[in-house]
Amino acid sequence: MVDLPWPKEITAHNNGSWKGKSKVVANYRMIAKMIALDALNRGEQAVRGPHVINYTFFVPDNRKRDRANMVQQCKAFIDGICDAKAIDGDHWQVSWIGTINVEIGSKIGGVRLEIVPKKEG
Repeated sequence: MVDLPWPKEITAHNNGSWKGKSKVVANYRMIAKMIALDALNRGEQAVRGPHVINYTFFVPDNRKRDRANMVQQCKAFIDGICDAKAIDGDHWQVSWIGTINVEIGSKIGGVRLEIVPKKEG
């Protein structure tokens, strides 16, 4: 399980070129990598092979949000977790989207990713 900050600067609706948000994306990717490496160093096990990613979003307010866009906002986080070698990849052959839960959290908000081995079937 990985707890991460709310990725508010990254949305599918951002205007402008990729250059405008590349530093933000790189920062979120590095944050996720560092958190995943810390978890591995504390004894959490990497998930090898097919896995499911369950998302819990702790949104800062009751504004209407699109769940698919919220998952998309986590792309840099998933890439960072891959960089840490905590999972074998994020491609369709090994990675599935599981549950997407939304709860009103703190004023800041955040994301919890639970990555579990995929059961056969």
